[in-house]
Amino acid sequence: MEQGLQLDSEHEACRFNLAAALFQLGDVTSAVHHFEWVAERYNNLHARLNLAMIIPGCPDVSHQRLLEIRQTFAAGLRAMPDTNKPCVFRSRAAEERLRVGYISAFLHRSNYMKPVWGLINGHDRQQFDIYLFADDTKGNGLAWFKPGAHDHIHYTQSLDNAQLVSLIHEQQLDIVVDLNGYSMASRLEILLSRLAPVTVTWFNMYATSGLPGIDWIIGDEFVVRPDEEPFYSEKICRLPQSYLSFVVGHESPDISPPPCLTSQRFTFGSLVSQY
Repeated sequence: MEQGLQLDSEHEACRFNLAAALFQLGDVTSAVHHFEWVAERYNNLHARLNLAMIIPGCPDVSHQRLLEIRQTFAAGLRAMPDTNKPCVFRSRAAEERLRVGYISAFLHRSNYMKPVWGLINGHDRQQFDIYLFADDTKGNGLAWFKPGAHDHIHYTQSLDNAQLVSLIHEQQLDIVVDLNGYSMASRLEILLSRLAPVTVTWFNMYATSGLPGIDWIIGDEFVVRPDEEPFYSEKICRLPQSYLSFVVGHESPDISPPPCLTSQRFTFGSLVSQY
């Protein structure tokens, strides 16, 4: 692909594919450079999407530039079919339970969703009704979900974005929580719409979303530092300690002491992506 660009430096597809390959190889900085070139040169929405998805992993990009990139991508989504239909939300009486909806395409991935199930199952069902909007096939099931008597599960994989927005509006929710972030690109369009009186993103959003339909992002003092706050399009809700919950829903052994306590051996772990 690099040789192809030497022959034709303006070739859109060649430069786009080079950016994608560089990202897969772990060269995020170079991938960002090429995606940005394609996005600006050809006003390529797919390049802007890829740029918006990978930009938090680029060490050379400032918070201001990250915000601009994601807001520019969000502005480009406005050209798609409009899902922002007018909706009148309910007036909740003080004694009524809050209706909280969670949107995710990954609820069937129990191991990945440990922090999520820890939170959802911890809701006091005397105060909350839970609505799950799962872009999962029904056969996979939600093994770790402990539903309350008034909870609802909607499997939404077959719905397009306009239909999903309509379904969410019909439930007259008080709070909607997006759990997808940029990991489910095809659903980002719904976050241009007013889904509920309050829309929150949590768990799977790194840096600001730049999406106008999101009111709040949940974090803590470590993942959103005070000097970073001006570069968020959302209001910041900081939790004490960690913004993530964590519950293991399966049988597991107790944590063992590290070998270094009884020998000269050290155990090393790595959290990097294994390109």
